[in-house]
Amino acid sequence: MAAESKRFYVVDALRGFAIISIMLLHNIEHFDFYYVPENIPAWMAGMDRVIWDTMFFLFGGKSYAMFALLFGLTFYIQMHNQEKHGEDFRPRFAWRMFLLLIFGIINSAFFQGDILSFYAILGILLIPVARLSDKALFYYRPHFISATLRNGQAFYRDSKS
Repeated sequence: MAAESKRFYVVDALRGFAIISIMLLHNIEHFDFYYVPENIPAWMAGMDRVIWDTMFFLFGGKSYAMFALLFGLTFYIQMHNQEKHGEDFRPRFAWRMFLLLIFGIINSAFFQGDILSFYAILGILLIPVARLSDKALFYYRPHFISATLRNGQAFYRDSKS
């Protein structure tokens, strides 16, 4: 009999939902569905706006937040599982972040709003702080938050130019 899997299927399902809804929103943006042609009836333009607003209300912030939360949860699960086996998870996680960065760079050739590269960089920066105590994390939290905001602003400012 095969060994029982230790996977958290709910996490996989939530990640799949987040990815599908993010892809749905990117399709709307990528295919320029928010552009309203000049010669369409007012009711159709209104319907387009309702669909646009509904999609972003239902999926917009929730999908991105869920994906970010699951990124951190997966980091913890990997770290905890490897610690139970007495192994260091950091080299494997760094390799996964490197692959995510490569995939993000390739993806950015097709989609300007790519966030995968940003996740990869933040994931690599997460490795050194993984072993800090709760007290140290609490002490450094204002620095981490402000640095993330500054870097995020610079990243998005540069990507729009």
